[in-house]
Amino acid sequence: MRTLPTISSAALVVLAWAAPPLLAQPAPPPPYAMPVSCTLRCDTLTNLVPYARFVNAQWIHVRGAPSLRVFFKEVDVGQGSGLLVSSLQDGSQHFITEAEVVKWGSSSAFMNGDTLLLELYLAPGARGSYEVDHLLVGLPHVAEKSICGPTDDRIPSSDNRSLRMLNSSGTAACSGWLASADDCAFSAGHCFPTYASVAEVNVPLSGTDGSLKHPPVQDQFPIDPSSLIINYSGLGDDWALCRLNTNSLGQSAATLHGWFNLGFFFPSPGETIRITGYGSDTGTSNQTNQTNTGPYAYTSGTVLNYTVDTEGGNSGSVVIHEATGNAVAVHTNGGCSGSGGSNAGTSVNNTGLQNAWTQNCASGPPAPPVASFTSDVTVAVVTQAIHFIDTSSGVPASWDWDFDEDGITDSVLRNPTHAYSQAGNYDVRLTVANALGTSTITVLDYVTINPIAPVTPPYSEDFTNGLPADGHWLFQSSSLYGSITAGSHGTGSPKSGHPELLLAAQSAGSYVTNDAVLLFQLDQNGEALVQYSFKDIGDEDDAEDGLFLSNGITEVKLLSHVTSATNWMLKTADLGAAAAAAGFSPGAPLRLVFRQRDNYDIPTDGHAIDDVALSSPVTLTAAPAVLSAAAGGTVAFSLDPGVSHAGAFYALIGTGNGTAPGFDALGYHFSVNPDFFFTLTVTQPNQAPFSTYQGVLDGSGHASAAFLLPPGISYLAGRTFHHQFAVVTGTQIDYVSNVVKFSIAP
Repeated sequence: MRTLPTISSAALVVLAWAAPPLLAQPAPPPPYAMPVSCTLRCDTLTNLVPYARFVNAQWIHVRGAPSLRVFFKEVDVGQGSGLLVSSLQDGSQHFITEAEVVKWGSSSAFMNGDTLLLELYLAPGARGSYEVDHLLVGLPHVAEKSICGPTDDRIPSSDNRSLRMLNSSGTAACSGWLASADDCAFSAGHCFPTYASVAEVNVPLSGTDGSLKHPPVQDQFPIDPSSLIINYSGLGDDWALCRLNTNSLGQSAATLHGWFNLGFFFPSPGETIRITGYGSDTGTSNQTNQTNTGPYAYTSGTVLNYTVDTEGGNSGSVVIHEATGNAVAVHTNGGCSGSGGSNAGTSVNNTGLQNAWTQNCASGPPAPPVASFTSDVTVAVVTQAIHFIDTSSGVPASWDWDFDEDGITDSVLRNPTHAYSQAGNYDVRLTVANALGTSTITVLDYVTINPIAPVTPPYSEDFTNGLPADGHWLFQSSSLYGSITAGSHGTGSPKSGHPELLLAAQSAGSYVTNDAVLLFQLDQNGEALVQYSFKDIGDEDDAEDGLFLSNGITEVKLLSHVTSATNWMLKTADLGAAAAAAGFSPGAPLRLVFRQRDNYDIPTDGHAIDDVALSSPVTLTAAPAVLSAAAGGTVAFSLDPGVSHAGAFYALIGTGNGTAPGFDALGYHFSVNPDFFFTLTVTQPNQAPFSTYQGVLDGSGHASAAFLLPPGISYLAGRTFHHQFAVVTGTQIDYVSNVVKFSIAP
């Protein structure tokens, strides 16, 4: 976890701005953003401490802006240092290092919202500085239509080979598409009179006013300006070619999402054509990924004509021959209306386009695919999600997965997720295909699925043999970026040492939620305690960090794992009481969920869990469960932590204020909330109405205590009191009991 320096009011830059009037829509589409000057700098600072840290933090706020992008005059950081730019709206972050400065042309990625936090992070002994040049501020939008017929028939698309292309001046937000294994991409020449800047995938919905929203930083790919070739010589000769740099995680767009094969032929009239891209639209659909099909019309030189719905931002979209899946043109012009006409694009048979692609990209005829795959796990339990990953070569255009070799297609996604409903060994088959061929691979007994086998107390797991695959545990991440392992970091747990359960992200910048789930049942009395060791590895606080109890439908939070401490802590929770309070059936299988969410790998972020133990012995009892305020009476407590604690000091504490959230002390968690009653049990433990609330356990590890209620104390009627005891040796706590309660009736 990082601690931010104090930010002075002088470091807050607030800019007033006004959108220009909206005009009739020319082609290309109207500006999606406007440049705004910004004077903000951080003079050279030196990190004089022997560890890396944040040395400066400043805010940028442009009131009401839907998105911001920062352009710098300079960012001077060395190895191991950088400038972290964070969006306060969605938490997206861009860590700008030396390499990122070059890749992004001294700018940040697009960030959603009107407020950004800039933090300078320096390695030990490093120096750094930066200065902002200007901002690119998002604008609202009004749609321009070139719809073929009376209705707009476009539908959402998730084909990430299609790109939203943005230039750095804010004047053009067009479409583009990946066209080679080495990240070459096509768009329309008229979209970028200067140069393209960023290509985006996984684009979210726009604002209700049509203002563009941007995907996470890892879904933005800066364009190499030195690779850009622009040709804008009229209809049929309007195209642009560029190469995408890797994203902030060093990942290739083509490797992640694939690319279109070029089809060097002219379609026949009437054949189905598909256009996928980021056309203008109204409201939240504006310049999001949409697709539509329609008939091919006719060819005129290198101009292809078709009656497929498009709008202004579709300039640069891929024109697909539906039967083969090949890209046959770059869409450039709208000509459709409600009464007829056709839209048009530049054929990939254009000589200049072909030459540019052949000379600058991994071109040549595509190869037939060769099927192969992997997955995040091969041993799991019933209902556990398994992420399958296509690793086929030869640019497949389609995928057909059969996860149980029953001859039925289970998924057509490239990288699907599947959960098995029954235990057993399963063959997995993948068939991939493109225009040049088909390939199938079947791996026998690829996946072993164990039955869900809930444990009952007593049970313990210290991860010595790695992640258990015996049906007692589920390990699930919200995305492929998750990392759940049995490994070692820092000091081992006090009881069993290394290894321990580690929850984190796989790499920097990727938010993910990790769940390690223990399947269990309460004992025959409907009781169970859990005790485990927990360590925070610099993890930033998140409401999802903690221990949860679930019956598979409803989930309740038992303990928070939000803490600034980085040492091992012993945590305890009464599962029986929590299940009863939540209304869970005592005999039903339950889930104990250890959850962590963050966006960096260890050692920046992460949680460690070890020595998970379920127990059922009740070491503290109280009788009767109800006293009469009118008659008074005595509640007798029996403390039985066991002979191993014989002769030790004990302290019985109580509260009239419930058990959650409780508090932590000396590495232990107490499920009582401090209040006035609690204070009395601590400061006057052996004075009326308390009897021997503190003392020494006898030779069998037993002690008795009592609460003495005089008759006629009517103001206590209706109150419930919870009690718990601890065994103490010197200044150390050795044991914390379960919680008991009694109530006072009128």
